[in-house]
Amino acid sequence: MAKKFTVTTVCIPSRHYMADISEKIDRIVKMYIEENYYFTINRARQYGKTTILEGLFQRLKKDYYVLDMSFEGKDFMFTSEREFVKGFHTLLVKAMKSCSAPETLYADWINEPDEPLGIMYLDAKITALCQHSDKEIILMIDEVDKASNNEVFLTFLGLLRDKYINREKGRDVTFKNVILASVYDIKNMKLKMRSESERHYNSPWNVAVDFDVDMSFSKADIATMLQDYEDDHQYGIDIDWFSGQIYEYTSGYPYLVSRICQMIDMKVWRDAEFKTKKAAWTPAGFQKAVRLVLKSDCTLFDDVIKNLDLYPELNQKIQNMLIQGISYTFNKGVHSINLGTLLGYFKEEDEKAVISNRIFETFLYDMYYAREGEVVL
Repeated sequence: MAKKFTVTTVCIPSRHYMADISEKIDRIVKMYIEENYYFTINRARQYGKTTILEGLFQRLKKDYYVLDMSFEGKDFMFTSEREFVKGFHTLLVKAMKSCSAPETLYADWINEPDEPLGIMYLDAKITALCQHSDKEIILMIDEVDKASNNEVFLTFLGLLRDKYINREKGRDVTFKNVILASVYDIKNMKLKMRSESERHYNSPWNVAVDFDVDMSFSKADIATMLQDYEDDHQYGIDIDWFSGQIYEYTSGYPYLVSRICQMIDMKVWRDAEFKTKKAAWTPAGFQKAVRLVLKSDCTLFDDVIKNLDLYPELNQKIQNMLIQGISYTFNKGVHSINLGTLLGYFKEEDEKAVISNRIFETFLYDMYYAREGEVVL
């Protein structure tokens, strides 16, 4: 099957054109995995978190048992501790099978517990699993945002934290690394507890170190993806020009990088102005692709609109920046600035908060301009 650009699934090198992320994986392994750290990969929606986790899985699976799981669609797990224990059992067994661990290692995990046991039941089970394993075990959980405002999830994090601390003291055996992937910073986010009025900012994830690997694509990263495509098709693409322009418009936001390339490959060339794919890989084809991206329905832009409606303070700040020309100091102590940064809408430039890329800037400006003419019924 021919390779293609994708923006809807995890990128697989054998099936998709993608930037070479091997250097990023190398840095994560050296800086975090080998140091036995626990950490969270906090990045905006569709910023390549799942692809990075898959890259780590493929890199680490020879030397470790890597338990790769996701909380996507697992809301039922967080209705009670009992349901979480049952759900975690199921996910762990599936992950153990996926990483080809011997069934004898996790045999006592296969059957769900008969009694209504709480999360602390997992304490001894995790210790025994890691203690008897012939390889160190790494736990990776994607989409933890789905559970991060839930008390059951906090209890689970507390268990992982306590086991980590006791491991450091030489009093327990547990996972070598725990890697969580989310949009929000679990260490500092506003977490909901037993009631709507009872909230706090300090989660039990204070053992995690800050994740400091740039996951955006540089011009050189984008060039590796284009070169792979050019090697297959021989269209004579000016890779230096295209990689530079794509970076200029996207600032390396992974989804937007792939989306522009996908538009050229799948839609631009069908226009009567171009007629062939080779003719679409020109400056005119690039500009056409940008216009198509801005006009297209996509989950990323849907997410932007949803978040601006959900966070009025952030919405007002962006509107002030784009329409009124007001500038703001880049200070993550300001909630709306921190939130806009986590969501991928802001970046720092000359100590000021600015819109993170030209695509977002144009999309947001057009949206505000169009909304001025809306009639409220």
